[in-house]
Amino acid sequence: MVPLVGNNVDGDGVVTGSCVPESSAEKTKSYREYIEAAATEKGLHQVVRMGEAQCKPRVRPGMEDLHDSSGERCTTEEQKHLCVRHTIWSQTSERPEPFEFPYQNPDRLQRSMILEVSEQEVKAVIMAMPNRRAAGPDEIPIQALKKSCALVVPVLTKFINICIKLRYFPKEWREAIVSMIPKLGRVSYDTAKDWRPVSLLSVPGKVFEKVLSIRLTTFATDNELIPRTQYGAPGRSTVQALHETVGIIHDAWSRKTTRNAAKGVKNAATLLGLDISGAYNCVDRRILLERLGEVGVPEWFLHLIHSFLSDRQTVLKLPESFSAPFFANIGIPQGSPLSPILFVLFTAPLLERVNQYNSVFGDKNVKVHCIAYVDDTYLIAVSDSHERNCVALKSFHDVVLEWADSVGLEFSPQKYSVMHFRKRGDHSDPDVLPDIDGLKDNPDCLKRESLRVLGVMLDPQLTFSHHITKIEASVHASLRFFRRVCGSTWGLTLQEAKKWYFSHIRPKIVYACPAWFVYDLTPPGERHITLPAPLRVDEMKQLTTLHNECLRLLSGAFRTTSRPTIQNELNIESIDVFLWRTMMTYRATSLATQTELECQDPGSVETAYRLLDKKTLSLVAEARKPFDCQQRPGNSWDACSRTVRKKAIKEVVQRQLSERTYTIWRNIVGDHVNKHMQRIPPIAMKCDKGYRSLKHYQGFTRPEATLALQLRTECIGLNWYLSTIKARRDVRIDGSDVVDRQLITPECTCGYRNQTVYHMFMRCPNLNEARAQLFEYTGREVDMDTLLTRYLKVAVNWAMVYFPLDQFVVARRKSTFYVSEEGS
Repeated sequence: MVPLVGNNVDGDGVVTGSCVPESSAEKTKSYREYIEAAATEKGLHQVVRMGEAQCKPRVRPGMEDLHDSSGERCTTEEQKHLCVRHTIWSQTSERPEPFEFPYQNPDRLQRSMILEVSEQEVKAVIMAMPNRRAAGPDEIPIQALKKSCALVVPVLTKFINICIKLRYFPKEWREAIVSMIPKLGRVSYDTAKDWRPVSLLSVPGKVFEKVLSIRLTTFATDNELIPRTQYGAPGRSTVQALHETVGIIHDAWSRKTTRNAAKGVKNAATLLGLDISGAYNCVDRRILLERLGEVGVPEWFLHLIHSFLSDRQTVLKLPESFSAPFFANIGIPQGSPLSPILFVLFTAPLLERVNQYNSVFGDKNVKVHCIAYVDDTYLIAVSDSHERNCVALKSFHDVVLEWADSVGLEFSPQKYSVMHFRKRGDHSDPDVLPDIDGLKDNPDCLKRESLRVLGVMLDPQLTFSHHITKIEASVHASLRFFRRVCGSTWGLTLQEAKKWYFSHIRPKIVYACPAWFVYDLTPPGERHITLPAPLRVDEMKQLTTLHNECLRLLSGAFRTTSRPTIQNELNIESIDVFLWRTMMTYRATSLATQTELECQDPGSVETAYRLLDKKTLSLVAEARKPFDCQQRPGNSWDACSRTVRKKAIKEVVQRQLSERTYTIWRNIVGDHVNKHMQRIPPIAMKCDKGYRSLKHYQGFTRPEATLALQLRTECIGLNWYLSTIKARRDVRIDGSDVVDRQLITPECTCGYRNQTVYHMFMRCPNLNEARAQLFEYTGREVDMDTLLTRYLKVAVNWAMVYFPLDQFVVARRKSTFYVSEEGS
């Protein structure tokens, strides 16, 4: 019988918890051994996916009865096929319908575009495609192309070049299986819109589509065909879109009210989030080709796109059935690498119209901004009142609908979202809505607490408290997955756990932090700046607590181990330092070619963004010094690529933060020494650089790394430490079966007053014989510092056997010092 693993100690006490049945223990042991083997064979990310799959809710066994647009109930699989088909596509047929190539003016401007495709380009596309994605109708997985790259690439490149010369997209690559996946968070799934269509396309066809996408993207970028505020374009991102959105609101709040203005006048900002019905599936193919022709796309490429969009055969895959094949005669295929850039060019006139309408709009006291990320579009109105904003949004929305009617797109006002932003301290609660049909009588569209915009939760006062709560929920879900494949004494190694944290957890925390992390983390020697509307102390505490929880799970340390000590041992930055570094690097890279900021409106106060940008310019100036000192013009700062400039900026920011982190760590060590002058500080306190500490854990198994950290920090399940944290132990009262839970005393079983790490390694008389065996492994008697640095692995294996630590009762069987009861 194997006792439950816990942080209990030996002595006169009773081991806390009951014993697990042998069968259960064997299952647990087999599972843990399987996980450790899988981590070596299949890799870290595949093992974490296994944990995620175990924690996910069960997949729905089937699709419940659907209700179509008229309210009729669809019960049979054939009826569901028709319901889904007519909901997603407005134009379908059983046979291919002729799609004529639209007329193009022979005198129109045709810009140049590279025709030939090289083998290097095709190989790069194949290798960049993500693994473990479902294959299309031809059942060719991406792994097959990657493993046979040397054979496939020459043939596939030659075939693609022939298709380009013939202006033909192969028919077999135009077939798709559309799988219906239930959308998360829905109360019921009785309409087709509660299910998400996911297209499974031919993988070789997607390689061809990606090549065409690269061609069209380069063409659009070189000829400046994409509006500045369309952040779905190459080289732009959701982070930039969010940064501009939040910046607009900060600018609105910065405007000063004049002395003659009425008391209580506010600088108001209102955001309206639009919703395009169907988006990709509603694009008119003829209008799309006309639009591409207008911007100068060459004739051969237009014919290729015409072939790509013609006669697209589709099969619906429901949970329990497949539909008969049919043809979708409208839209562009979701899941195709070519579709995003086609949609961006298709909707570019909308952004141009909205931006131009500002100059002819009657109210000059209102400014409306239009920001988009592919099909996510937002209108932001700024004026002196929310009522005026709503009037302006109604007018601009009419412009949007006018354009939508001209191209056949439909918007869904009942799915719009509205949020009124107001300064902190402003307790008003505006409830006005734009006079838009489907929106004005729908109070659910007015978001009073939070609104999701491109993955970030905005609130009316931009405290970002809801966003940080969302981060917590997301990280806790990932931690739950991780606990299925790793514990303090089994599972992934410390190095693998760190990689998982860097690849799965930290990106969730820092996503879009240049937009929401309004915080000043001043390096040593610099003057602290006071930011208006910064991230509040409570929110920073939430992030720090979350980071703390992650560190303890990674390291296997006690909850009472100090966070800075774990960070130094694992060489991991504190979360505030990493957020600040990411935010400042982003700002500095954006301002890399500027030496000063644009002049500010004299009627405005400086916003938090502007104050941070001022500070950023000093980082840019320091990063560019080595480049400006060089004599060759080609190596000057302005002539360098964005990548080179970003690397130089990151080095400067990293250097400043390393100095700050080192100073803080030395202060912590000094405070510890001053507070505990009678004690020798733990070995972990004697290492100044985190990367040096981390080297000691190379090649350790999971239990070895956990015990090594506990030994070096002295936060370990020995009596002395447990007594300092006021831990309790179940003790049986003499002469009875009564168990009393008492505070643990610090004495060692040998009678010495403190059972510490040093005492157990160097002084405890009960371990004299075992200690001699330890020094045989080291070759000589060594002091404590040498033992827990140079001979750390030996010390860990010895302590795992001879220290009274029930936490390692199973793991100690693999120790080199372990001797079984039979003596083998």
